Amino acid sequence: MLVSSNKTTFHKTLWMLTLLLPGMIIVLSSNQSQLILKEKATVWDERIMLKDLVSTPQNLPDELANLIIGASPEPGHSEIFSSTEIQQKLLANQFNIDTISGAKQIQVQRIGSEIEPRHFLTDIKTYISSRIPAQERLNVEVTSNQSISAPKNLNWRILPAKGQDFIGTILFSLEGIDPENGRVSLQRWINVRVSREAHLAVSNRSLRSGEEIREDDVRFEWREMSPSTLNAFTKSNPPFGRRAERQIPANQIISPVYIRQDYLVLRGVSATLIARSNGVCASTPVQVLENGIQGQWVLIQNPRSSKNFRAKVCGKNQLEVVIQ
Repeated sequence: MLVSSNKTTFHKTLWMLTLLLPGMIIVLSSNQSQLILKEKATVWDERIMLKDLVSTPQNLPDELANLIIGASPEPGHSEIFSSTEIQQKLLANQFNIDTISGAKQIQVQRIGSEIEPRHFLTDIKTYISSRIPAQERLNVEVTSNQSISAPKNLNWRILPAKGQDFIGTILFSLEGIDPENGRVSLQRWINVRVSREAHLAVSNRSLRSGEEIREDDVRFEWREMSPSTLNAFTKSNPPFGRRAERQIPANQIISPVYIRQDYLVLRGVSATLIARSNGVCASTPVQVLENGIQGQWVLIQNPRSSKNFRAKVCGKNQLEVVIQ
């Protein structure tokens, strides 16, 4: 029998012996050679460890305490483990215990619950609503139907996969944050179908290439959006006075792809930069260093500091940046 009063020395000796005699059976010291099993045990995690099943886990060395006995039952359910199963698991991992007493059978219950993906519908809809124009009509449907096993009361963080436009079928990541340590202890993916409607500019008649668009050529009506019409013209951004780049059929949603792109800012010309941050706006004159069309990011210079940076073209001789 291996005897050691110092835990560190015990671990070092144990390690050396396993290197020299890899097939040996390890027998614990007398004060660690007896296990008393509980009748009932409660677990949070997906795996059951020996420390979850014994009465005095603090007396066990780490290697033994963290020995995995088996998979936990589903959250909210329980399962029976026998002392024979536990003894077999110990021997399979080269631990030989002199005495195993206490309960012959242990009822292991896993705390937690099954959460349906649609439980997160309101949070997902709120997330999307805050990132699209307020004038749009939004419909969100959670299409994933496999329930999520939550091991405990987690704080959930919802994030979309990168590179998505919040239209059509999109993917959201659900991260379960452990409130005790702030770490992500669970992550799942769910599919969401998003449809959006907006008051879009629609052509009243067929418009020829190069023709200027007048007010009576356009009406505004609610239309379901698609990836190709996400940047279509609206009442707040009408296409009046612009020229068609190519023929526009009647009853066609008018998007920038149909419009001749005129430069709204020109290199060497002064423009106004609007900076937005948390609802506060400030403006300052800047020097434009590149030609730019609507929505394009161009290089500009602050005359006061001579620093160069990029801003988004938002109108004739107007640019904007949003400071987070």
